[in-house]
Amino acid sequence: MTIFLATFKAVLIFFAVGLIGFTVVARRRVPEDIHRTLTPLVLDIGLPSLVFFNIMTRFEPSAIPNWWQIPLIWMAFTTGTVLFTLLVRMLVNKTNKPEFSLSLLYPNSIFLPLTILPSIYGVDTITITYLFIFTLLFPAFAFNTYWLFFKKTPQNKFDLSKAINPILIATVLAIILKKTGTSDYVPGFIIELSRFLGMITLPLVMIMVGGSIYMYAKKSKFVAWRSLVYFVLTKNIILPVIVIFVLSFFELPEHLALIMVMISAAPPISAAPIFVEKAGGNTALANQYLLASFVACLVTMPVVLWIFSQL
Repeated sequence: MTIFLATFKAVLIFFAVGLIGFTVVARRRVPEDIHRTLTPLVLDIGLPSLVFFNIMTRFEPSAIPNWWQIPLIWMAFTTGTVLFTLLVRMLVNKTNKPEFSLSLLYPNSIFLPLTILPSIYGVDTITITYLFIFTLLFPAFAFNTYWLFFKKTPQNKFDLSKAINPILIATVLAIILKKTGTSDYVPGFIIELSRFLGMITLPLVMIMVGGSIYMYAKKSKFVAWRSLVYFVLTKNIILPVIVIFVLSFFELPEHLALIMVMISAAPPISAAPIFVEKAGGNTALANQYLLASFVACLVTMPVVLWIFSQL
């Protein structure tokens, strides 16, 4: 039961910090549109710094000789998720299709696993390095494809600045430095600075998520209970079970397989309501999917990972 309790504790902490953000915004301690301020801090500074520090201090190319295959595995994994999303999309109510599909396809691939993995393997686990390499292309994919679910959107074009983003640059730079052996010449000050900046990432993300949930919840005129139940069943249970089944036919490193199961069972990406808002969709509905999946995740994530550990 160790993995069950460790996962439950990590998800509970993640949820609790989000609740703090919800409360702070609800009590008018900070502006309601806090996510517009915090998003650049997280995506352009905090997370790239965290990625750079982790790879520079934990990644050893000799220990993971086939590290370059990990992004290719992500492509295969994402292709399968896209196909699953398109299949489920055909069964969804027409008015909910864009929000449902977007929330299903783009999981919280980085921040929730960052909370759970240290609880399972310890703070110095190499699994986090696997996570960063595995999700190398995820930000570029998400920011450049979300609008495809909507017929009318002002941002229906490829954005190079979103493809070559600070997270990708930090990951590639750190890998090159380690691979060429030039990482030994990087001043310790830079490494320590990246560690310090990276520490702000998770707290800021969850405060931002909590604030965004409150802001979009105010716009909700009704709760789509039936659609929420269907979404949680599909996202939190059916998809990870399918992933576990498919992985049983492949021989992958345990760390990498666990990451894939964890991502498949994770709630939607925290930016899902923001994506929907930019595309002119129903932000209140996307917010409900996000909140419902997060609450259910307190139970479903520990159970899914426990099942995986047994198999």
